[in-house]
Amino acid sequence: MGRFRIGIVGTGPVGQAIGRLLAESGQSVVAVAGRHEAHAFKAAAFVGEGVAGVTIPELPRLSDAVIIATSDTAITPVAETL
Repeated sequence: MGRFRIGIVGTGPVGQAIGRLLAESGQSVVAVAGRHEAHAFKAAAFVGEGVAGVTIPELPRLSDAVIIATSDTAITPVAETL
C-alpha cells in the first residue's frame, strides 16, 4: 500500500505543528478540519501548500488516517462526528 492520506482534526497550535512536521517530512497531509471553517483554512495554509481546510464531517472521505489533535473535552464529540 502507498502512503496514507492524513487528515488532522484540530486547528490550534498542536494540530498545526503536527501537520506541518508531517508534511515537511514527506507525509501526505491532505486536510485540516475544525469547528470553524475559517480556522481550518488558516491552519491548512500553515501546514502546507495543497492542504485543504474542511469541516469535520468532510474529513473521513478525504483521509485514510485521521489524527485528532483537539482538547481532551472535544475528543469524544469529534470521534462521534467522524
